[in-house]
Amino acid sequence: MAALVTHCPGVKELRLREIGHMQDAFLDEIKKLQHGLWSLDISDPTDSCSETALSDLVATFGKTLVHLNLSKHCLLTDTFLTEGLQANTKCLESLTLSYLPELTDSGVAKFFQKWTGNPALVALDLARNEVLAGAALEAILKHSAKRLEQLNINGWKDVGYDQLKEIGYTAIELKKLDVGWCRAVDDFLLKGWLEGENVKGVLKGGCKRLEEVKVWGCNKVGAACPRKVCLISK
Repeated sequence: MAALVTHCPGVKELRLREIGHMQDAFLDEIKKLQHGLWSLDISDPTDSCSETALSDLVATFGKTLVHLNLSKHCLLTDTFLTEGLQANTKCLESLTLSYLPELTDSGVAKFFQKWTGNPALVALDLARNEVLAGAALEAILKHSAKRLEQLNINGWKDVGYDQLKEIGYTAIELKKLDVGWCRAVDDFLLKGWLEGENVKGVLKGGCKRLEEVKVWGCNKVGAACPRKVCLISK
């Protein structure tokens, strides 16, 4: 990392996924990239970096970061959302924070409700954070639904039917959706997402640009569901 910073100081996109020796000392070197990163992926480490070090890293590049993936840094909590992301990011478009067991439904909801310094996201992956549910999804949709093109909430087993239904009313730009293992998903939800819902003779909602929906583990989805998009059940 020291050699990279010395000889390639103009790096803008850095991917260090699945680095076995990843630790806080790596982040100290990364912060020396003075020209500013716009894309950073340091996901899937053998051991998580500390929450303080990751917050400091985001503080260093928050004004330029467009894409960020910190999946499986399992020491991250709701505090990172407020002190790291909320306090520093200005132009983030793509955020991946999957497999973070310390995140809570109320904490994620509060974060998106107060994340006013950053515009709506284009892509969001919060997969396999199993305690996240309705409060988090409601806040996400209020913050980013009108711009969101990709949404992954795979493993949100307890997210409610009514909150999932709102995807079809608000996420009008959505192209890819992963709702695997969301127990409430059924044929009627899929129909509403794809075709909209007839309300007193008026068709409302519908994600007209939806291309792919992943429903692996959704046992209420059957043969009657619409097949207008690429429906992935494995």
